[in-house]
Amino acid sequence: MFFFKQIPNLITLCNLSCGLLGIFILIQSSYSSVEKLSIITYLMMLGMFFDFFDGFVARLLKAYSEIGKQLDSLADMVSFGVLPACFFYQLFQVYQPQSNFQFLSIFLAVFACWRLAKFNIDTKQTKNFIGLPTPAMALWAIGLYYISKNQFFGWVLSEWSLLFHIFLLSFLMVLPIPLFSLKLNGFGLKNNFLQYIFLFLSLILLLIFQLEALVLILMMYILLSILFFRTKEL
Repeated sequence: MFFFKQIPNLITLCNLSCGLLGIFILIQSSYSSVEKLSIITYLMMLGMFFDFFDGFVARLLKAYSEIGKQLDSLADMVSFGVLPACFFYQLFQVYQPQSNFQFLSIFLAVFACWRLAKFNIDTKQTKNFIGLPTPAMALWAIGLYYISKNQFFGWVLSEWSLLFHIFLLSFLMVLPIPLFSLKLNGFGLKNNFLQYIFLFLSLILLLIFQLEALVLILMMYILLSILFFRTKEL
């Protein structure tokens, strides 16, 4: 019985391992700079899978624990705080090597830490989020990178654009913006209408634009959340 209760924690540690592997890849000299960026995007997405799956397994096994909550935030800090900050630093190194602002990438890790600390003590975030979740911030970074591969959008990795996104994502994580959770309340349409609409539209965008759609999907997520919660207030 003890082993089954630890399964969600082991999955959380897989998320942490993805973040650590990404950091190790960055300091390896056997990979090219562009190869490092691509590998890190896959590791962040794999970490997100484990981050979602540990909660799913915890609910399935009814294996909730305080240590699980703390482990989840600590793993997220590495995989979706430190690693995205390193990712942006690497973007500067590859695409803006003459810039003097690459060290400002640290803001992403600092604000991610702030956001996760607030989440751990905030009882208002049991059903929905306040501020952009750290995995969503990491997805935005991934989407930005893949958008830049389009010949018409190479400018998104310009110095001013990288700085803009660092500050935008940092503040979105701690701004008191209510955002709906993707956790389903059962499987009925009535209780999950917003989640199903969002997932359906996201799937269409991913099929059309692939990973380039991630930034657009997250912008839609924020907009839908604002409209939803404003409608509830009315």
